[in-house]
Amino acid sequence: MMSACSRSDRSLIDGRFIDETMAFAARMTRVKAMAFYVIDQEADSCHFRRLGVPENFHREYKAGMCKYDPFEYHRLDGMSERTMLLTHAISPTPTPEHHHYVRFVKAHGYEDAVEAVFQAGARVLGGMSLLLEQGDDASQVAAVMNAMSPYIEYNLRGFTGRSKTEVREELTNEFSLSPRELDVVELLASGRTNASIAHALHISIATVKSHVLKIYEKVGVPNRASLVSLMSEYETH
Repeated sequence: MMSACSRSDRSLIDGRFIDETMAFAARMTRVKAMAFYVIDQEADSCHFRRLGVPENFHREYKAGMCKYDPFEYHRLDGMSERTMLLTHAISPTPTPEHHHYVRFVKAHGYEDAVEAVFQAGARVLGGMSLLLEQGDDASQVAAVMNAMSPYIEYNLRGFTGRSKTEVREELTNEFSLSPRELDVVELLASGRTNASIAHALHISIATVKSHVLKIYEKVGVPNRASLVSLMSEYETH
């Protein structure tokens, strides 16, 4: 769940980005309690913000329940999927520690949890933990978070990865993207719509669409998801 005993309430990155991301996830999934955490590699700790997570749950977690959490951040390197359900992660051979953690979660009125992990190559940047109540559709929540993850990862890499100037220079050299096309790529990869991009760059939607098609052709990708995935690689290498 909330990944580390040593986390504090201080965020390593833009708090507004985290708050807006959690608010959007709450609207899309209808989950009422969640935490967003960012890993501080140098300090070997996590920093997180919470939305709707009860204080007593948080306090007990930090006091020691974190060491039973299968999603504790030291264990995330072995996570093969972008999102995973708590009960699926501990099957088919749950340990006594797993049972202890599930009892803790259920004792606070939650049926399960969905974990979304954000990575930069092999490096885990952080993640989101969503606590599911009875009636929440776990499969739907996982699907929504799986769809959101590439855009969240892209933004996290912007905070924790290489500089924007370095990435723009490499993309220009590699794909001959113009400065305006690079502007479109950055906005598109952060999850903006064509209309939002047009407004931000003070150009028409038709011009945005034209830029997007040229970008696809130059980069050699078929759609936005493929472009976001490719741009994420350039953020971290």
